[in-house]
Amino acid sequence: MYCSNCGEKLPGRVAFCHVCGTGQAQPPSLRGEVGVADRGETPPVVPTSPTEPTPPVPVEPAPAAEPPAEPVAPPTVPTPTPTVPTPPPVEPTPTPIVPTPTPIIQPTPQQPPVYQAAPAWQPAPQQAPTWQAPPPAPKKKINKLVIILPSVFVFLVICAVAALLLISADRSKRFENAKVQMEVGNYQAALSGFQALGNYEDAPYLAAECQKGIDYDAAKALFDGKNYAEAKIAFERLAGYKDASFLAAECQNAMDYDAALALKNAQDYAGAHAAFVKLGSYKDASDQAMACKQVLDYAQAQELMDKGDYKGAAALLEPLSKANYENSRQLFEECSNITGYEAAEEALASGENYTAFKFFRNLGEYRDAAQRADKCVIVQKTGEIYRNSAYKKSISVQFRQPKDGFATYWRIYSGDTLVAAAYANPGDRVSISLPVGVYSLQVACGTRWFGETDMFGDEGDYYRLTISNDTMSDANGDLKIKSGYRYWIERP
Repeated sequence: MYCSNCGEKLPGRVAFCHVCGTGQAQPPSLRGEVGVADRGETPPVVPTSPTEPTPPVPVEPAPAAEPPAEPVAPPTVPTPTPTVPTPPPVEPTPTPIVPTPTPIIQPTPQQPPVYQAAPAWQPAPQQAPTWQAPPPAPKKKINKLVIILPSVFVFLVICAVAALLLISADRSKRFENAKVQMEVGNYQAALSGFQALGNYEDAPYLAAECQKGIDYDAAKALFDGKNYAEAKIAFERLAGYKDASFLAAECQNAMDYDAALALKNAQDYAGAHAAFVKLGSYKDASDQAMACKQVLDYAQAQELMDKGDYKGAAALLEPLSKANYENSRQLFEECSNITGYEAAEEALASGENYTAFKFFRNLGEYRDAAQRADKCVIVQKTGEIYRNSAYKKSISVQFRQPKDGFATYWRIYSGDTLVAAAYANPGDRVSISLPVGVYSLQVACGTRWFGETDMFGDEGDYYRLTISNDTMSDANGDLKIKSGYRYWIERP
Protein backbone atom coordinates (compact mmCIF):
# COMPACT_ATOMS: atom_id res chain seq x y z
CA MET A 1 0.00 0.00 0.00
CA TYR A 2 1.34 3.45 -0.92
CA CYS A 3 0.55 6.93 0.35
CA SER A 4 -1.89 8.77 -1.87
CA ASN A 5 -0.03 11.99 -1.28
CA CYS A 6 3.78 11.42 -1.26
CA GLY A 7 3.88 7.88 -2.65
CA GLU A 8 5.72 6.47 0.38
CA LYS A 9 5.21 2.72 0.85
CA LEU A 10 3.06 2.15 3.91
CA PRO A 11 3.42 -0.78 6.31
CA GLY A 12 0.05 -2.45 5.82
CA ARG A 13 -3.26 -0.67 6.05
CA VAL A 14 -2.77 2.43 8.15
CA ALA A 15 -4.90 5.48 8.66
CA PHE A 16 -2.10 8.05 8.16
CA CYS A 17 1.16 8.27 6.22
CA HIS A 18 4.15 8.14 8.56
CA VAL A 19 6.08 10.54 6.30
CA CYS A 20 3.71 13.34 5.29
CA GLY A 21 0.81 12.59 7.70
CA THR A 22 -1.89 12.46 4.98
CA GLY A 23 -5.02 10.42 5.87
CA GLN A 24 -5.50 7.24 3.80
CA ALA A 25 -8.73 5.80 2.32
CA GLN A 26 -9.80 2.70 4.27
CA PRO A 27 -12.02 -0.32 3.30
CA PRO A 28 -15.42 -0.49 5.05
CA SER A 29 -14.26 -3.08 7.50
CA LEU A 30 -11.51 -0.69 8.63
CA ARG A 31 -13.86 2.32 8.69
CA GLY A 32 -16.19 0.51 11.12
CA GLU A 33 -19.15 0.05 8.66
CA VAL A 34 -21.60 -2.84 9.35
CA GLY A 35 -22.33 -5.30 6.52
CA VAL A 36 -25.67 -6.89 5.67
CA ALA A 37 -24.81 -10.12 7.29
CA ASP A 38 -23.90 -8.27 10.43
CA ARG A 39 -27.42 -6.76 10.57
CA GLY A 40 -29.17 -10.20 10.46
CA GLU A 41 -30.56 -9.75 6.97
CA THR A 42 -30.52 -12.18 4.14
CA PRO A 43 -28.07 -11.03 1.54
CA PRO A 44 -29.82 -9.82 -1.53
CA VAL A 45 -29.53 -11.53 -4.86
CA VAL A 46 -27.55 -9.32 -7.14
CA PRO A 47 -28.47 -9.61 -10.80
CA THR A 48 -25.71 -10.56 -13.13
CA SER A 49 -26.73 -7.89 -15.55
CA PRO A 50 -28.59 -4.69 -14.97
CA THR A 51 -30.64 -5.25 -18.19
CA GLU A 52 -31.84 -8.73 -17.38
CA PRO A 53 -33.25 -8.78 -13.95
CA THR A 54 -33.63 -12.14 -12.36
CA PRO A 55 -37.09 -12.73 -10.98
CA PRO A 56 -37.07 -13.05 -7.29
CA VAL A 57 -37.28 -16.53 -5.90
CA PRO A 58 -39.27 -16.74 -2.77
CA VAL A 59 -37.29 -18.26 -0.06
CA GLU A 60 -38.80 -19.13 3.17
CA PRO A 61 -36.63 -17.99 5.90
CA ALA A 62 -35.12 -20.66 8.01
CA PRO A 63 -35.87 -19.92 11.55
CA ALA A 64 -33.21 -22.17 12.92
CA ALA A 65 -30.12 -20.65 11.46
CA GLU A 66 -29.05 -17.61 9.63
CA PRO A 67 -27.04 -17.80 6.50
CA PRO A 68 -23.47 -16.63 6.78
CA ALA A 69 -22.74 -13.00 6.10
CA GLU A 70 -21.67 -12.11 2.66
CA PRO A 71 -17.94 -11.70 2.60
CA VAL A 72 -16.74 -8.19 1.97
CA ALA A 73 -14.51 -7.89 -1.03
CA PRO A 74 -11.15 -6.26 -0.32
CA PRO A 75 -10.61 -2.85 -1.83
CA THR A 76 -8.90 -2.73 -5.12
CA VAL A 77 -5.31 -1.53 -4.71
CA PRO A 78 -3.83 0.19 -7.74
CA THR A 79 -0.66 -1.26 -9.08
CA PRO A 80 2.17 1.27 -8.50
CA THR A 81 3.61 2.69 -11.64
CA PRO A 82 7.31 3.31 -12.20
CA THR A 83 8.59 6.58 -10.79
CA VAL A 84 8.85 9.17 -13.52
CA PRO A 85 10.17 12.68 -12.93
CA THR A 86 7.14 14.86 -12.84
CA PRO A 87 6.56 18.52 -12.27
CA PRO A 88 5.92 19.64 -8.74
CA PRO A 89 3.17 17.47 -7.29
CA VAL A 90 -0.39 18.68 -7.39
CA GLU A 91 -2.49 17.96 -4.40
CA PRO A 92 -4.53 14.93 -5.57
CA THR A 93 -8.31 15.15 -5.59
CA PRO A 94 -9.76 12.28 -3.66
CA THR A 95 -11.87 10.03 -5.79
CA PRO A 96 -15.40 9.80 -4.44
CA ILE A 97 -16.49 6.33 -3.56
CA VAL A 98 -19.73 5.66 -5.36
CA PRO A 99 -21.85 3.19 -3.45
CA THR A 100 -23.25 0.34 -5.44
CA PRO A 101 -27.09 0.61 -5.54
CA THR A 102 -28.75 -2.20 -3.77
CA PRO A 103 -31.86 -3.40 -5.67
CA ILE A 104 -35.08 -3.20 -3.83
CA ILE A 105 -36.72 -6.61 -3.30
CA GLN A 106 -40.39 -6.45 -3.69
CA PRO A 107 -42.26 -8.83 -1.49
CA THR A 108 -44.32 -11.41 -3.22
CA PRO A 109 -47.79 -12.36 -2.18
CA GLN A 110 -47.77 -15.20 0.09
CA GLN A 111 -48.95 -18.42 -1.20
CA PRO A 112 -49.17 -21.61 0.49
CA PRO A 113 -45.72 -22.63 1.20
CA VAL A 114 -44.22 -25.03 -1.12
CA TYR A 115 -41.60 -26.86 0.51
CA GLN A 116 -38.56 -27.15 -1.68
CA ALA A 117 -35.07 -27.94 -0.99
CA ALA A 118 -33.17 -24.86 -0.04
CA PRO A 119 -30.70 -23.84 -2.66
CA ALA A 120 -27.11 -23.73 -1.74
CA TRP A 121 -26.05 -20.32 -0.75
CA GLN A 122 -23.68 -18.61 -3.09
CA PRO A 123 -22.10 -15.27 -2.72
CA ALA A 124 -23.60 -12.57 -4.75
CA PRO A 125 -21.63 -11.83 -7.83
CA GLN A 126 -19.42 -8.78 -7.44
CA GLN A 127 -20.20 -5.73 -9.37
CA ALA A 128 -17.58 -4.90 -11.89
CA PRO A 129 -15.14 -2.47 -10.32
CA THR A 130 -15.34 1.09 -11.30
CA TRP A 131 -11.99 2.07 -12.74
CA GLN A 132 -10.73 5.36 -11.47
CA ALA A 133 -7.92 7.61 -12.63
CA PRO A 134 -4.63 6.36 -11.30
CA PRO A 135 -3.33 8.31 -8.37
CA PRO A 136 -0.57 10.77 -9.09
CA ALA A 137 2.88 9.31 -9.21
CA PRO A 138 4.47 9.35 -5.82
CA LYS A 139 6.92 12.17 -5.20
CA LYS A 140 10.54 11.38 -5.73
CA LYS A 141 12.02 10.54 -2.45
CA ILE A 142 14.62 13.14 -1.58
CA ASN A 143 17.44 12.04 0.63
CA LYS A 144 17.34 14.71 3.26
CA LEU A 145 20.85 13.85 4.42
CA VAL A 146 22.15 15.10 1.07
CA ILE A 147 20.73 18.52 1.92
CA ILE A 148 21.32 18.51 5.67
CA LEU A 149 24.93 17.32 5.77
CA PRO A 150 26.38 20.01 3.44
CA SER A 151 24.37 22.63 5.29
CA VAL A 152 25.66 21.39 8.60
CA PHE A 153 29.19 21.29 7.23
CA VAL A 154 28.96 24.88 5.92
CA PHE A 155 27.47 25.97 9.22
CA LEU A 156 30.25 24.31 11.14
CA VAL A 157 32.87 25.87 8.88
CA ILE A 158 31.34 29.31 9.40
CA CYS A 159 31.21 28.73 13.14
CA ALA A 160 34.82 27.55 13.14
CA VAL A 161 35.99 30.58 11.16
CA ALA A 162 34.03 32.90 13.43
CA ALA A 163 35.48 31.16 16.47
CA LEU A 164 38.98 31.44 15.07
CA LEU A 165 38.46 35.13 14.37
CA LEU A 166 37.13 35.69 17.86
CA ILE A 167 39.97 33.69 19.37
CA SER A 168 42.52 35.59 17.27
CA ALA A 169 41.04 38.93 18.29
CA ASP A 170 41.00 37.86 21.91
CA ARG A 171 44.60 36.63 21.77
CA SER A 172 45.72 39.85 20.08
CA LYS A 173 44.02 41.90 22.78
CA ARG A 174 45.56 39.80 25.55
CA PHE A 175 48.95 40.05 23.83
CA GLU A 176 48.77 43.85 23.76
CA ASN A 177 47.62 43.96 27.40
CA ALA A 178 50.57 41.79 28.39
CA LYS A 179 52.94 44.12 26.51
CA VAL A 180 51.51 47.11 28.37
CA GLN A 181 52.05 45.34 31.69
CA MET A 182 55.61 44.59 30.65
CA GLU A 183 56.29 48.21 29.69
CA VAL A 184 55.10 49.53 33.06
CA GLY A 185 57.29 46.98 34.87
CA ASN A 186 54.51 44.65 36.05
CA TYR A 187 56.50 41.64 34.90
CA GLN A 188 54.58 39.00 36.87
CA ALA A 189 51.24 39.87 35.26
CA ALA A 190 52.90 40.18 31.86
CA LEU A 191 54.58 36.79 32.28
CA SER A 192 51.25 35.12 33.09
CA GLY A 193 49.69 36.76 30.03
CA PHE A 194 52.46 35.70 27.65
CA GLN A 195 52.57 32.16 29.00
CA ALA A 196 48.80 31.82 28.51
CA LEU A 197 49.27 32.83 24.84
CA GLY A 198 51.61 29.91 24.15
CA ASN A 199 53.47 30.35 20.84
CA TYR A 200 51.42 33.35 19.71
CA GLU A 201 53.74 35.72 17.80
CA ASP A 202 56.82 36.36 20.01
CA ALA A 203 55.06 35.60 23.28
CA PRO A 204 57.67 32.95 24.29
CA TYR A 205 60.51 35.46 23.88
CA LEU A 206 58.65 38.18 25.75
CA ALA A 207 57.77 35.69 28.49
CA ALA A 208 61.49 34.97 28.87
CA GLU A 209 62.17 38.71 29.01
CA CYS A 210 59.52 39.11 31.70
CA GLN A 211 61.17 36.35 33.72
CA LYS A 212 64.44 38.22 33.42
CA GLY A 213 62.68 41.36 34.62
CA ILE A 214 61.35 39.49 37.64
CA ASP A 215 64.80 38.09 38.41
CA TYR A 216 66.33 41.55 37.88
CA ASP A 217 63.92 43.14 40.38
CA ALA A 218 64.65 40.38 42.86
CA ALA A 219 68.40 40.95 42.46
CA LYS A 220 67.96 44.68 42.97
CA ALA A 221 65.98 44.00 46.12
CA LEU A 222 68.91 41.93 47.39
CA PHE A 223 71.29 44.72 46.38
CA ASP A 224 69.24 47.38 48.17
CA GLY A 225 69.12 45.12 51.21
CA LYS A 226 72.97 45.01 51.10
CA ASN A 227 72.92 41.27 50.46
CA TYR A 228 75.67 41.80 47.91
CA ALA A 229 76.87 38.19 47.65
CA GLU A 230 73.51 36.78 46.52
CA ALA A 231 72.77 39.87 44.46
CA LYS A 232 76.04 39.43 42.58
CA ILE A 233 75.18 35.82 41.71
CA ALA A 234 71.72 36.88 40.51
CA PHE A 235 73.11 39.71 38.36
CA GLU A 236 75.78 37.46 36.85
CA ARG A 237 73.04 35.08 35.72
CA LEU A 238 71.38 38.04 33.98
CA ALA A 239 74.54 39.05 32.10
CA GLY A 240 73.57 41.10 29.07
CA TYR A 241 70.17 42.14 30.47
CA LYS A 242 69.92 45.87 31.10
CA ASP A 243 72.81 46.90 33.42
CA ALA A 244 73.06 43.56 35.19
CA SER A 245 76.79 43.18 34.42
CA PHE A 246 77.52 46.64 35.82
CA LEU A 247 75.48 45.93 38.94
CA ALA A 248 77.29 42.62 39.41
CA ALA A 249 80.56 44.60 39.43
CA GLU A 250 78.98 47.08 41.83
CA CYS A 251 78.10 44.21 44.16
CA GLN A 252 81.74 43.12 44.13
CA ASN A 253 82.86 46.71 44.78
CA ALA A 254 80.41 46.98 47.65
CA MET A 255 81.75 43.79 49.19
CA ASP A 256 85.34 44.99 48.73
CA TYR A 257 84.42 48.37 50.20
CA ASP A 258 82.88 46.77 53.28
CA ALA A 259 85.97 44.58 53.66
CA ALA A 260 88.23 47.66 53.40
CA LEU A 261 86.18 49.45 56.05
CA ALA A 262 86.51 46.44 58.30
CA LEU A 263 90.30 46.56 57.89
CA LYS A 264 90.35 50.26 58.67
CA ASN A 265 88.23 49.79 61.79
CA ALA A 266 90.64 47.05 62.84
CA GLN A 267 93.46 49.65 62.42
CA ASP A 268 95.01 47.67 59.58
CA TYR A 269 95.62 50.88 57.70
CA ALA A 270 98.07 49.37 55.24
CA GLY A 271 95.62 46.67 54.13
CA ALA A 272 92.73 49.13 54.12
CA HIS A 273 94.73 51.61 52.06
CA ALA A 274 95.55 48.98 49.44
CA ALA A 275 91.90 47.89 49.29
CA PHE A 276 90.58 51.43 48.93
CA VAL A 277 93.14 52.26 46.24
CA LYS A 278 91.99 49.19 44.30
CA LEU A 279 88.39 50.45 44.45
CA GLY A 280 89.39 53.61 42.61
CA SER A 281 86.51 56.06 42.28
CA TYR A 282 83.91 53.81 43.96
CA LYS A 283 81.96 55.89 46.49
CA ASP A 284 84.50 57.71 48.71
CA ALA A 285 87.19 55.05 48.32
CA SER A 286 89.78 57.64 47.25
CA ASP A 287 89.11 59.74 50.34
CA GLN A 288 89.25 56.66 52.53
CA ALA A 289 92.54 55.68 50.91
CA MET A 290 93.91 59.16 51.59
CA ALA A 291 92.82 58.99 55.23
CA CYS A 292 94.57 55.64 55.66
CA LYS A 293 97.70 57.00 53.97
CA GLN A 294 97.73 60.01 56.28
CA VAL A 295 97.68 57.73 59.29
CA LEU A 296 100.50 55.66 57.82
CA ASP A 297 102.59 58.71 56.79
CA TYR A 298 102.15 60.38 60.16
CA ALA A 299 103.29 57.29 62.01
CA GLN A 300 106.26 56.83 59.66
CA ALA A 301 107.26 60.50 59.99
CA GLN A 302 107.36 60.17 63.76
CA GLU A 303 109.56 57.10 63.45
CA LEU A 304 111.95 58.99 61.14
CA MET A 305 112.11 61.92 63.53
CA ASP A 306 112.99 59.57 66.33
CA LYS A 307 115.81 58.23 64.16
CA GLY A 308 117.04 61.77 63.34
CA ASP A 309 115.98 61.58 59.68
CA TYR A 310 114.29 64.98 59.65
CA LYS A 311 114.53 65.39 55.93
CA GLY A 312 112.61 62.16 55.32
CA ALA A 313 110.09 63.05 58.02
CA ALA A 314 109.61 66.52 56.51
CA ALA A 315 108.84 65.00 53.09
CA LEU A 316 106.05 62.92 54.68
CA LEU A 317 104.75 65.69 56.90
CA GLU A 318 104.52 68.40 54.21
CA PRO A 319 101.26 67.13 52.56
CA LEU A 320 99.88 66.31 56.01
CA SER A 321 100.51 69.87 57.16
CA LYS A 322 98.60 71.23 54.14
CA ALA A 323 95.67 68.96 55.09
CA ASN A 324 95.93 70.13 58.75
CA TYR A 325 96.25 66.54 59.88
CA GLU A 326 96.78 66.28 63.62
CA ASN A 327 99.82 68.39 64.63
CA SER A 328 101.59 67.67 61.36
CA ARG A 329 102.09 71.39 60.68
CA GLN A 330 104.14 71.89 63.82
CA LEU A 331 106.10 68.73 63.22
CA PHE A 332 106.70 69.72 59.61
CA GLU A 333 108.03 73.15 60.66
CA GLU A 334 110.28 71.53 63.19
CA CYS A 335 111.63 69.04 60.68
CA SER A 336 111.96 71.71 58.01
CA ASN A 337 113.91 73.99 60.35
CA ILE A 338 116.23 71.24 61.38
CA THR A 339 116.65 70.12 57.81
CA GLY A 340 117.19 73.69 56.58
CA TYR A 341 119.74 74.42 59.28
CA GLU A 342 121.66 71.27 58.43
CA ALA A 343 121.52 72.09 54.71
CA ALA A 344 122.74 75.63 55.37
CA GLU A 345 125.69 74.36 57.33
CA GLU A 346 126.58 71.93 54.57
CA ALA A 347 126.37 74.67 51.93
CA LEU A 348 128.46 77.05 53.98
CA ALA A 349 131.06 74.39 54.55
CA SER A 350 131.29 73.75 50.79
CA GLY A 351 131.71 77.48 49.98
CA GLU A 352 128.16 78.01 48.75
CA ASN A 353 127.73 81.11 50.87
CA TYR A 354 124.69 82.46 49.13
CA THR A 355 122.86 79.09 49.34
CA ALA A 356 123.71 78.84 53.03
CA PHE A 357 122.60 82.43 53.50
CA LYS A 358 119.18 81.70 52.03
CA PHE A 359 118.73 78.62 54.24
CA PHE A 360 119.61 80.51 57.37
CA ARG A 361 117.50 83.50 56.42
CA ASN A 362 114.47 81.25 55.80
CA LEU A 363 114.90 79.75 59.24
CA GLY A 364 114.07 83.11 60.76
CA GLU A 365 114.48 83.04 64.51
CA TYR A 366 115.16 79.33 64.66
CA ARG A 367 118.09 78.79 66.91
CA ASP A 368 121.04 81.05 65.75
CA ALA A 369 119.97 81.10 62.09
CA ALA A 370 120.15 84.91 61.90
CA GLN A 371 123.75 85.00 63.17
CA ARG A 372 124.72 82.16 60.91
CA ALA A 373 123.25 84.03 57.94
CA ASP A 374 125.55 86.98 58.64
CA LYS A 375 128.47 84.58 58.64
CA CYS A 376 127.65 83.71 55.06
CA VAL A 377 128.37 87.29 53.84
CA ILE A 378 132.02 87.73 52.72
CA VAL A 379 133.89 90.86 53.67
CA GLN A 380 135.88 91.68 50.52
CA LYS A 381 138.62 94.27 50.29
CA THR A 382 138.84 96.77 47.44
CA GLY A 383 141.27 95.73 44.73
CA GLU A 384 141.91 93.51 41.77
CA ILE A 385 140.83 89.91 42.55
CA TYR A 386 141.50 88.24 39.19
CA ARG A 387 144.05 88.70 36.40
CA ASN A 388 144.51 86.87 33.11
CA SER A 389 148.25 86.42 32.72
CA ALA A 390 147.99 86.47 28.97
CA TYR A 391 147.21 90.17 29.07
CA LYS A 392 150.20 92.29 30.16
CA LYS A 393 149.81 95.44 32.13
CA SER A 394 150.21 98.59 30.05
CA ILE A 395 147.73 101.44 30.50
CA SER A 396 146.05 102.10 33.87
CA VAL A 397 142.29 102.46 34.06
CA GLN A 398 140.77 103.76 37.30
CA PHE A 399 137.25 102.71 38.42
CA ARG A 400 135.52 104.97 40.91
CA GLN A 401 132.54 104.13 43.17
CA PRO A 402 130.07 106.68 44.49
CA LYS A 403 129.28 106.73 48.20
CA ASP A 404 125.77 105.26 47.85
CA GLY A 405 126.28 102.21 50.06
CA PHE A 406 126.67 99.74 47.18
CA ALA A 407 129.85 97.89 46.46
CA THR A 408 130.82 97.22 42.82
CA TYR A 409 132.27 94.23 41.07
CA TRP A 410 133.90 94.88 37.69
CA ARG A 411 134.58 92.35 34.97
CA ILE A 412 136.63 93.35 31.88
CA TYR A 413 136.25 91.16 28.76
CA SER A 414 138.14 91.13 25.50
CA GLY A 415 135.55 89.54 23.33
CA ASP A 416 134.45 86.48 25.33
CA THR A 417 137.66 86.26 27.36
CA LEU A 418 137.76 87.51 30.93
CA VAL A 419 140.84 89.68 31.24
CA ALA A 420 140.54 91.02 34.80
CA ALA A 421 138.10 91.42 37.73
CA ALA A 422 138.11 93.93 40.56
CA TYR A 423 136.01 94.66 43.65
CA ALA A 424 135.47 98.13 45.14
CA ASN A 425 133.61 99.01 48.32
CA PRO A 426 131.31 102.08 48.35
CA GLY A 427 133.31 105.33 47.76
CA ASP A 428 136.57 103.48 46.90
CA ARG A 429 138.66 103.52 43.72
CA VAL A 430 140.38 100.62 42.06
CA SER A 431 142.96 100.74 39.22
CA ILE A 432 143.50 98.05 36.60
CA SER A 433 146.30 98.08 33.98
CA LEU A 434 145.25 96.94 30.52
CA PRO A 435 146.98 96.63 27.18
CA VAL A 436 145.80 98.63 24.16
CA GLY A 437 142.56 97.24 22.82
CA VAL A 438 138.79 97.27 23.02
CA TYR A 439 137.09 95.92 26.15
CA SER A 440 133.54 95.37 27.29
CA LEU A 441 132.61 96.04 30.91
CA GLN A 442 130.23 93.92 33.05
CA VAL A 443 129.12 95.56 36.29
CA ALA A 444 127.53 94.05 39.44
CA CYS A 445 126.62 96.01 42.53
CA GLY A 446 124.98 95.20 45.86
CA THR A 447 125.27 95.25 49.61
CA ARG A 448 126.20 91.65 50.47
CA TRP A 449 129.05 89.93 48.75
CA PHE A 450 128.99 86.14 48.52
CA GLY A 451 132.00 85.54 46.29
CA GLU A 452 132.76 85.60 42.59
CA THR A 453 130.21 82.82 41.84
CA ASP A 454 127.08 84.20 43.49
CA MET A 455 128.41 87.78 43.67
CA PHE A 456 125.63 89.81 45.35
CA GLY A 457 123.00 87.09 45.06
CA ASP A 458 119.43 87.76 43.98
CA GLU A 459 119.48 91.16 45.58
CA GLY A 460 122.30 92.56 43.35
CA ASP A 461 122.04 94.61 40.15
CA TYR A 462 123.76 93.29 37.03
CA TYR A 463 124.34 95.09 33.69
CA ARG A 464 126.73 95.86 30.81
CA LEU A 465 128.27 99.31 30.90
CA THR A 466 128.40 101.26 27.63
CA ILE A 467 130.61 104.35 27.14
CA SER A 468 129.20 107.29 25.19
CA ASN A 469 132.55 109.16 24.74
CA ASP A 470 133.60 108.82 21.11
CA THR A 471 137.23 109.13 22.05
CA MET A 472 137.03 106.39 24.67
CA SER A 473 134.57 104.03 22.99
CA ASP A 474 133.85 102.31 19.76
CA ALA A 475 130.58 102.11 17.88
CA ASN A 476 129.21 99.48 20.35
CA GLY A 477 129.99 101.61 23.41
CA ASP A 478 132.85 99.41 24.56
CA LEU A 479 135.99 100.87 26.18
CA LYS A 480 138.72 101.64 23.62
CA ILE A 481 142.20 101.78 25.19
CA LYS A 482 144.85 103.76 23.36
CA SER A 483 148.44 104.42 24.29
CA GLY A 484 149.29 107.85 25.66
CA TYR A 485 145.95 108.24 27.48
CA ARG A 486 144.86 107.93 31.11
CA TYR A 487 141.37 106.52 31.81
CA TRP A 488 139.02 106.70 34.74
CA ILE A 489 135.47 105.37 34.86
CA GLU A 490 132.84 106.09 37.48
CA ARG A 491 129.93 103.76 38.04
CA PRO A 492 126.68 105.55 37.39
